[in-house]
Amino acid sequence: MNYPVNIVRGNQLGIDYNYVVAAIEHRICNGILFVASFGVYWLVGGLFLCVDTTGRPAWFVRYKTQPEKTLDMASLRRGFSHICLCTAFIAYPFSYFQYFMQKRQGSKMTLELPSLTTVLWQLFVCTIIEEIGFYYSHRALHSSTVYRTIHKIHHEWVAPIGITAIYAHPVEVLFSNLVPLGIGPILLASRLSVSALWFVIGSFMTVIHHSGYHLPLLPSPEFHDFHHLK
Repeated sequence: MNYPVNIVRGNQLGIDYNYVVAAIEHRICNGILFVASFGVYWLVGGLFLCVDTTGRPAWFVRYKTQPEKTLDMASLRRGFSHICLCTAFIAYPFSYFQYFMQKRQGSKMTLELPSLTTVLWQLFVCTIIEEIGFYYSHRALHSSTVYRTIHKIHHEWVAPIGITAIYAHPVEVLFSNLVPLGIGPILLASRLSVSALWFVIGSFMTVIHHSGYHLPLLPSPEFHDFHHLK
């Protein structure tokens, strides 16, 4: 059989094409998981930030839960750099870990969705796992010592905005935000498509809870606002 020149030369150089294909798959899947989580986070958070900084559109601003609060631009600049660092050095590496753990569990790295029943029950289980994980990790963060050294950073924003949802100590970002979100797809060996959908939902809801806007048909962030006042 006549092979293409590049393949023949590659074989002469001892290139393992299975390794190359696996490496490409890894980078694509990792990128999908990262974009599904933090791509959505930055997109939705960025849209809320546009409203917070411009005060427009007016019909949107009327849903603000703390209209008397104004955005402190100095705090925003400081927080923005912190969030960028968390995204680059915690969230992105975590997406690699998420991929490898799901692959190890036998997850199918495909964007093909399973049956609707499978999608729904897996999303339900992921929600239960995330709620339990977040509740107990967040409760631990409010113990006196841990609060002073770690969680107090997140509470610097007494009137949080969407983009500051991960304005927190790196330990909190990893163990209270990312780990509870990622455990479900790992334990269930969810397909890449279901995992991506779950991360989209999780990231979207995280921003909504910190947004400071009670929009129609969406959960109210008022309880969370009150929590940040403590």
